[in-house]
Amino acid sequence: MKKYMGIDWNGKGQKATVTLLTKKAKSVDIKKFKLRSKDYNKQVDEIATLIRGHRPDHVVADHGFGQMLIQRLQAEFKEKVMSCYYSSNINGMTYNKDTSLLTVGKHSILGEMISWMWREFGSLSLIKSETDMHSINYAYIAYIVGAGKDAAQEALAA
Repeated sequence: MKKYMGIDWNGKGQKATVTLLTKKAKSVDIKKFKLRSKDYNKQVDEIATLIRGHRPDHVVADHGFGQMLIQRLQAEFKEKVMSCYYSSNINGMTYNKDTSLLTVGKHSILGEMISWMWREFGSLSLIKSETDMHSINYAYIAYIVGAGKDAAQEALAA
């Protein structure tokens, strides 16, 4: 069983949303967590507790707003935690190992995640908001990174 986590910070003054994707032999489970606090230091503490408790193989978090928060998580969890930046200028994925920054083509990865959810669950009912969509998408990106570079590139090319 492999576990992958996605984090969407939801912008300034908001509570972050965390998605845990668990890949089992013949199924996938998705669990969403809405953090309790709007205080960023407390959010990082809550997320660190989730990471320690669920022990995901990879964690991908929204780079745009959360860069400083991600650095705090990386201090404890090292390369397990990657930041992710959506770009409209690329159709694949690049990874900068020095900064643990993934850059992904926004439209291709969102389309692939939606297709994947439809195949796995037969619906998109888990996506209740834009925030849900992004935190699930970050967990999906962690999943394809965990599957390996070739699988990730293949998934993004679809």
